[in-house]
Amino acid sequence: MPVSGGNALLRDIAIGYLDTHFGRKDLPISDLVAAILSEQHGSDYPDLSKVARLLSLHPRSLQRSLSAEGTTFIGVVDRVRRGQAFDLITTTDLSFSHIAARLGMHEQASLTRAVRRWFDTSPSVRRTGQEPKSHSVLIDS
Repeated sequence: MPVSGGNALLRDIAIGYLDTHFGRKDLPISDLVAAILSEQHGSDYPDLSKVARLLSLHPRSLQRSLSAEGTTFIGVVDRVRRGQAFDLITTTDLSFSHIAARLGMHEQASLTRAVRRWFDTSPSVRRTGQEPKSHSVLIDS
């Protein structure tokens, strides 16, 4: 709404600030959540309330927004962890127990189960880039 006697320069500065900090309506909320989660490492389990607070949303509003995009908070957490796991497994020499800890998993077995679910292979096979060997048995005729 126009303000009589307003300063055009101050208006432009204010509009620029608002666009920069709050004008991301075109960016999916799931991408914002993923960006926040990707900055969390270690034993901090991803917390819906904490992420909602960082986005200035009520946790239920965040859940509804994610649902409208066809995903859930846990789904975004899983997507972020999958990407982090892939990067850590394929580009570092960290032990799998250290990778599990960096992903916020309590034990290496959790990492192994997750990697099998995400990539249909074990962490060690994923690291070497080899395809799993076929378990077919040759029958002598």
